[in-house]
Amino acid sequence: MNHFAIGTQPVRNGYLAWFRRVHKATNEIIKSHGKPVIYPTEEKARAAAADALLVYLNSEMVRDGEVIGAARKEAGSVFRQRKEKA
Repeated sequence: MNHFAIGTQPVRNGYLAWFRRVHKATNEIIKSHGKPVIYPTEEKARAAAADALLVYLNSEMVRDGEVIGAARKEAGSVFRQRKEKA
């Protein structure tokens, strides 16, 4: 279960799209305004799942609810101060 994945699920009027993050054991269904999006074909659902996964992978990384970029900037300023003192 510790891997990224995408997939589709057939429903009454089409297909749902989902993706799974490495650190979660459940599939996240693609939603719009809080409701699952139903795609007319399996191919469109799979493409939407892949797009959603790419958006997640290319977003800011978060650690314990904190954006890592902010922590990296803070760490960089600390290490620069140490170099200047030496």
